[in-house]
Amino acid sequence: MAMFVYFLHLLGAIVMGYYLLLPFVIGKVSALAGESRKGFISAFRSLNTIAQFVLIVQLLTGGYLMSLRDYSVAWMTATIVLIILIGAFSGMMGRPMKRLLSAAGDSDASDLNRIRLFSILVAISYLLIVIIMFDPSLLG
Repeated sequence: MAMFVYFLHLLGAIVMGYYLLLPFVIGKVSALAGESRKGFISAFRSLNTIAQFVLIVQLLTGGYLMSLRDYSVAWMTATIVLIILIGAFSGMMGRPMKRLLSAAGDSDASDLNRIRLFSILVAISYLLIVIIMFDPSLLG
């Protein structure tokens, strides 16, 4: 059972790698216009929704795996805070994506800047969580 949960957790971590690529790809979307921009934003919004569901699976499988070993309180606290930050920042990306898809013409630049900011914050949070998952002794 533990190996299956570990496999799901690892698979979820791979899927969430989308957040590491998003800041770079969003930078290229600003050069697009019209329907091609809408297509990319629509795809990003769908992938963001999938990644948010995967984050819930990560929380559940990670909680189970955490119960199998003895981790420091600092490590567990940092992990939970980073998961909450990833969920919050990825959720905050949804509104500007929705606004861009509804074709609000003058808000394009500000919405793209918000998406870029939140995608960078998610990528940093995700990178930090990968680092502390790789070496739990860093925090205790």
